[in-house]
Amino acid sequence: MIRHKSYSMVKLLRTIYTSITLFLLTIVFVFSLYSLHMVKSQFTAAQQQALNLYMNELDQCLSRISSSLHMYRIQEGAPDFSALGSGDIYRRKSDIISDFSSNILFLNHCEGLFLYDAENDEYGYVFNNSPNSPQTYNTRLKIKDTVSSIMEETGLSAFSGWHLKELDGRRYLLYLQWMNGFCYGSWVSTDSLLPEVSGLSPYPDAFLFLTDEQGEYLSSSPGADPAEALSTHTYITTSQASSAAPLVLSVSTPESHYLATMSVSLRFLIGVSIFALLTIAVANTALRRIIKAPLNQVLAVITQYESGNLDYAPSNEGMPQEILHINQALSSMSHEIQMLKIDVYEKQLRLKDIQLQYLQHQIKPHFIINILNTIGVMVQMKENKKITEVVKCLSQYMRNTMNLTIRTATLRHELEHLENYLTLQRIRYPDQITVNYRLDPDLNDFEIPILTIQTLVENIFKHALEPYEPLVIEIRTCIRQNRMILAVHDNGCGFPPELMDEFNSHPSTPGDGQHIGLVNIRQRLDLECPDSSMLLSNDSGAVVTITLPLPG
Repeated sequence: MIRHKSYSMVKLLRTIYTSITLFLLTIVFVFSLYSLHMVKSQFTAAQQQALNLYMNELDQCLSRISSSLHMYRIQEGAPDFSALGSGDIYRRKSDIISDFSSNILFLNHCEGLFLYDAENDEYGYVFNNSPNSPQTYNTRLKIKDTVSSIMEETGLSAFSGWHLKELDGRRYLLYLQWMNGFCYGSWVSTDSLLPEVSGLSPYPDAFLFLTDEQGEYLSSSPGADPAEALSTHTYITTSQASSAAPLVLSVSTPESHYLATMSVSLRFLIGVSIFALLTIAVANTALRRIIKAPLNQVLAVITQYESGNLDYAPSNEGMPQEILHINQALSSMSHEIQMLKIDVYEKQLRLKDIQLQYLQHQIKPHFIINILNTIGVMVQMKENKKITEVVKCLSQYMRNTMNLTIRTATLRHELEHLENYLTLQRIRYPDQITVNYRLDPDLNDFEIPILTIQTLVENIFKHALEPYEPLVIEIRTCIRQNRMILAVHDNGCGFPPELMDEFNSHPSTPGDGQHIGLVNIRQRLDLECPDSSMLLSNDSGAVVTITLPLPG
């Protein structure tokens, strides 16, 4: 009698169930680790983006403070104090302090500007009387002693830039600019540089802190002790160094915020695996319908989110509660990421406005001093009628030039403003200037960046005007292939070939540093209308051609 080996169906099924369960648990475990990694990566990236945006905005503020002081070195006609008498020096220092009073109103985070005369040990300053400013009268006086000690240690060869100093128990950034034995400077409290925590992290127990480049703590969020918190808890910390000053800004968020969500999801996924173990005995089809299909849906949701489709909404019809909970958790996570992206985008828009204002600040009238000298001569000659006309044109010119609230203007407005400028120039150069217009009347209300034509004509007067030689300027507008064409032509010697090649190939580079006005126009066109073009050419003189798409 032949005996066949028998086997236990129960043991076989138990082995199958165990194998499938272990396989599913392995998948769940790997999937959970992967999801945890992806959530952490996305959270860190979003936090880093917000931090980078704020630091870029902060660097812009610090650069404007240093640029406002550096302008006293590079501005045309900057006085040499050593060549002035004592009375003139006193008046000049008073003028500078008065100028500080006007400038500080436009410098965010700046708490004070000062001028220190080392030779006479004289110190003058203005300060921002903000209620949130931590500075005191003693602090402002100690700044003088700090600058004096720096000069004693290093002399007038001291490093011009930002210095970190501690005054009255607080850390301050001092910007020092040396010129002719005088120190132009400003101070900023590091406490004032910390933003609201909610702007960089959505969690209330996150905190911010500033360190120097060596990692020494300078300032932190109220009630936070970064050294103690980071040594006793697990935090996600992202940092961004300043490109303008020796500072590093960091934001730390407890890992528990996203770990808690993932641990709940993990528990539910394990429960799904146990449910799969029980349902495999009933039918393989039930396994696919209750476990496999929902898991595939969760994977599909994660795949969509990974590809950037954060608006993907899965169908929850017929899904078990566990999967619904996971989908809700993923949807909540997606919503938080979208909110962070919206916040970053809004900050980018604010940064764009800041850049536009900075570019408009670059537009400086080069002939104001000459016009004032002309008015002085007219006063001596008692030419009251001409004085009235000149003052009227000058006031209208200044009103349009200094209006930083307007970014664009119509061609009609630009040409009206140009006439004020040309009237002033004709008074300085009588019978020497001819301006011809060839304009398409359909473009009168077409908007372009403000002061575009003005800057081009100023550039002509700067580079093409020769003594006692006639200057002919032609301004043309037309419509060609659904685009507006603006051309400004002069009868000068034209552009140097190397300038045309460099500008037409790399329009954002100022070349030899003498044509900043052209680069300024190109940069503003890029911000207002990226689909624009600007070309330099020569045709019996210099020609600048600007092309902009028509609306609609």
